[in-house]
Amino acid sequence: MMSNKLTFDSVLLIGFGGPTSGCCQRNNPCLGLGHESPEAYCFVSEILARRMKGSSQPDRNRVDQVVAHYTELGGFSPFNQLTSLQASALSSEIGLPVFTGMRNWKPFLSETLSEMIENGHKKVLGIILSPFQCFTSWEEYQQDVDEALGKLSAPNNRTLDISINYMSGWSSDYGYISSVTEQIMASCEHWSENRLNSAHLIFTAHSIPEVADKRSPYSKQFEKTSELVAGQLGKSFYLAYQSSPDTPPIPWTGPDISELIPKLDRSISTDIIVMPIGFVCDHVEVLYDLDQEAKDLAEDNGFHFKRVPTVGASDMFIQFLAQKSYSENEAYFVDAV
Repeated sequence: MMSNKLTFDSVLLIGFGGPTSGCCQRNNPCLGLGHESPEAYCFVSEILARRMKGSSQPDRNRVDQVVAHYTELGGFSPFNQLTSLQASALSSEIGLPVFTGMRNWKPFLSETLSEMIENGHKKVLGIILSPFQCFTSWEEYQQDVDEALGKLSAPNNRTLDISINYMSGWSSDYGYISSVTEQIMASCEHWSENRLNSAHLIFTAHSIPEVADKRSPYSKQFEKTSELVAGQLGKSFYLAYQSSPDTPPIPWTGPDISELIPKLDRSISTDIIVMPIGFVCDHVEVLYDLDQEAKDLAEDNGFHFKRVPTVGASDMFIQFLAQKSYSENEAYFVDAV
């Protein structure tokens, strides 16, 4: 445990969330009633409706397609559990309570913030669990927190005695770069040097609409982070996006990993190393889109597919978050003491 004094009294890990067992209690009747994977159906329907800018009728074909991915994995996502493990590990490292709050599933941000307020937490460091920044992966999370606090203060028009400052972006921080590098090296520790050096290395991030990318540093951060990790490894690399809709009405960032894999040169290597560098835990986009779809495609094209685990609650990543928390402590909180 680190011993330096912190002036914030708690940390909030802010994430996308994933469906877990049990009703989320947002809708009456539940949107998922009668479906094979009711929690996943409700989860996906809510997300796509939100993306339709207020429409309550998302594309049912797209809903069914995504829900089928969750059903393949048992109907649920490990996202929330894995984020809780990150919270527990970070709490042990910095000696403060670390909470988790989700945009799309329990524990919802409003629930977590209510608990934090009731427990007397007033100075909170918010950590958005997204390496790369666009509106939906960065600013919108801050809006979600503001909306949650607004709902908590609305009933009695009360002033909430809590302030939240957000950890600054960390996509190119040495600690994150080294955490990713360590994951890759650990995954290939039994490979010969020649095999590792010749393998095709692909970094992936979630695809986003091109119009959103033009207004954000998302793809530039993705490229820079990948470049830095590859530099530590001394390897060339490819960039690929993943998890875009099959037939989007507007262009999304590419190339998709499904387009890249068949173009790789088997005469150079029949090994593909895939590092989902845009994610910090293994959820459905990793476990289905990569571990099943991309792996099947790679094997169909004569490749051996090695998917590297995300940084998750690895010691190096948690230590990086702890060290950066101390840096943010100096930047945001000391003057307010």
